[in-house]
Parts: sequence; C-alpha cells; structure tokens
Amino acid sequence: AILNDIPSGTYNMMATHSDYKERRGESKSRITIRFGSTCKKSITMYELKGKNRLTVKVRGYGGGAPVKGTRVTVTHIMAPLVREAFSKTVGSDGLFFADLLGGKYHVKLSAPGYKETLTVANVSPRISNSPQPTRLTMSLYPTRATQQALAEKARAEREAQRNRNSSRQTNAAE
Repeated sequence: AILNDIPSGTYNMMATHSDYKERRGESKSRITIRFGSTCKKSITMYELKGKNRLTVKVRGYGGGAPVKGTRVTVTHIMAPLVREAFSKTVGSDGLFFADLLGGKYHVKLSAPGYKETLTVANVSPRISNSPQPTRLTMSLYPTRATQQALAEKARAEREAQRNRNSSRQTNAAE
C-alpha cells in the first residue's frame, strides 16, 4: 500500500489479512516519517493453509485412567465474534479431536462427580501443507463426595482381599 500526505512523526504500523498470519511479530513495526522524505517498509506474512488439529486427552487425577463420559467444550477466546465452538462427550479412550483455525481457545472439561476444569489452548495457525497439531493432556479432579466414595470403595476392596487371604490361610491349615 502507498500512503501519501502523512504528517511527520513516529507511527506504529500494522498489517493484517484474514487469509495470512504474521511472521513472528514482523507485521508490526514502528516507523518515523520526516517531511519531504519517502519511507519504505516490508512486511512478511504467511498464507494460511487451513485448520490444525487440537487433541485433548482426558485423564483422572494424577494421570489416571481416562474418564469416560467427560464433556469437552472448546470455544474460541474471541467468541461470539469468532464462531468456532465444539462440544463432544469422550468415550472410554478419553480422547477429543477438533480441527480448528489458529488462535486461542478455552477448553472446558465437565463430568459428573468431578470438578469442572478450564484451560487455554494455543492452536497454531496452519501455514504449510503439513499440519501442526496441538496436544493437551488434562486431568479431572474428583469432588469431595466422589473422593469419599472412592476411598470407601478402596477400603471395602482391601477388606474383601483380607477376608479372601484369611479364608485361604484357614483352608491351608486344615
């Protein structure tokens, strides 16, 4: 672009285009214009090639087993201005996939008996024909009631194991 009749001074210049991504801050520049002079500035941008994949792996607290039935909701951080949003319930593998445009997204996990978990995912813009997937592993933390129920279940299992061991010892002694 050629701009004419700009008063002398120092300006912040920025170039944007919906089909292009800036190159490490190179779309922003500070320029000084002096009366009667010409100023040239090059800006490098990458053409966007489509969407990249976001993969979310949902696990129980401490890297435990997948939490089947977890609802994963992904919403662009600029919603409702950018209408990129997905929601899906994960299966027994605990995996969620979405193909998204580059940007920042809120990723929310919710499951019965667990505290809601929220994080921000930075999905890279796709600037080549090769995808650059973003991978997250997120943990769900049980509510107090779920923790108590899990502790009671573990106690009952230990008691049952002790009873089995005790009956084996009794049978072996006879």
